Amino acid sequence: KKQYENEISRSVQSMLEKILGTGKAVVRASVAMDFDQIETHSERYEEPFIISEQIKEESSSGTSQSPGGNPADANMLGPSYGDTGVGTSEHELTETLRNYEAGKITEKRIVAPGKITNISLSVLLDGELTPEEEAGIRQVVADAAGVNTDRGDQVSLVVMPFNVEETDRLEEELLKRESFERRLTYLKLLREPLLAIIFLGGVIYLIKRLREAALEKRRYLAEQASEISAASEDTSKVMLSLSPEAKERKVIKEQINSLVTKSPEEVAKIIKTWLAED
Repeated sequence: KKQYENEISRSVQSMLEKILGTGKAVVRASVAMDFDQIETHSERYEEPFIISEQIKEESSSGTSQSPGGNPADANMLGPSYGDTGVGTSEHELTETLRNYEAGKITEKRIVAPGKITNISLSVLLDGELTPEEEAGIRQVVADAAGVNTDRGDQVSLVVMPFNVEETDRLEEELLKRESFERRLTYLKLLREPLLAIIFLGGVIYLIKRLREAALEKRRYLAEQASEISAASEDTSKVMLSLSPEAKERKVIKEQINSLVTKSPEEVAKIIKTWLAED
């Protein structure tokens, strides 16, 4: 019942809004329905018709002798000795046997629940209308909703100015909501491409940083190799300019430095032992 009322209201209101404009019509429908299920059975008979027919025919003919004159006259007049006559006889018999059957029609009818018993429509229109326009709209609404005045259906039509402040506020909120949902839809559509772009940008940035680090490391190693090479050359020059005793002391010093670097604790123990002996 509620679904049917909503369908009528939406249908009539959309039709009126196409004529008067959006938001210019409000329609409410009230429908009374019979939810009883009715089942009827009926039987009717047609004219009888022949289902079988049997015809029997007999015929016979022959001659027979009979005394002449009327026997009653003979009795009244006394004995008579006249001539006898010859007669001809025929016999026919026709028998017809017919069997009839009357046609019978059985009907079972079930009326589904939900029969409409009454429709009432309330229609509010914004603005001003002439009596002719109002009558025309009333007739159009009645035809569209299937109003039947014979069963008591009715249409109430009222024309009056609407309060549009609340409508304007609702429309503004609706526009904001639609704008937000539209932006949200765009973000959902662009989310995967943006993530792909960000991922590719991160990969490119990482590769660039790795290349710069590799170049920096190569540059540093090249500088270290250059410094080591220069130091080696200087050391070689110094070693060549030293005397044999100085060279031996330098080698011993380098060995001590290496020992101190590798085993500082052992070197500390040896120094402590020397100090204790002194």
